[in-house]
Amino acid sequence: MNKTEFYNGILNALREGIKEVEKEQDKIAYTISRRKKQINSKMFSAEYVESELRPEIKRLRKESAELETKLVDKICTMCNSYITELNADDDLKPNSLTDDIKLLQTGITLTERDMKAMLKRNADNRTMSQILLRYAEEHNIETGMAYEGNKPLIESVEALAGTIPTVVKWHNRPDVFDNLLGESSEIASAFGGDE
Repeated sequence: MNKTEFYNGILNALREGIKEVEKEQDKIAYTISRRKKQINSKMFSAEYVESELRPEIKRLRKESAELETKLVDKICTMCNSYITELNADDDLKPNSLTDDIKLLQTGITLTERDMKAMLKRNADNRTMSQILLRYAEEHNIETGMAYEGNKPLIESVEALAGTIPTVVKWHNRPDVFDNLLGESSEIASAFGGDE
């Protein structure tokens, strides 16, 4: 999956999750409100209030907080799965080797021009790009390139995951969502076009 699809999937899951959390928290808030009214009405004995109503309110508050925690966990799991996918993309794959590997194995002295030509031929091949750049570095051949792989994107996914608890905690404040994840946010720009 590309980074834009991933980010849009996260935003959709987050928006839907927040709607569900709000719906359930509204039900819980209504029940808590009713229990507080029952307590304040003095219709129930102090023993019943302390043994039944107050513990129920405490349980409901905990349940409300757990809804947010479950949503954060769900979104962070999605982020971690994508990071695993990105890391796998950077793994060396034997089936991606090209005949250029033979040139590296011959022992002949390769020039900067040779390396750049091979890098150009293998521009869409992560395995060969990594091998060629490692070889160039080990043999002090200047290519003007460095292999970062998915490291910058992984860092962006980690930053995204780091904002999720704040966005969920302040789900009733749309400005928090917009500032952290909206179109003009720094995080959104990291997931903007495909590379």
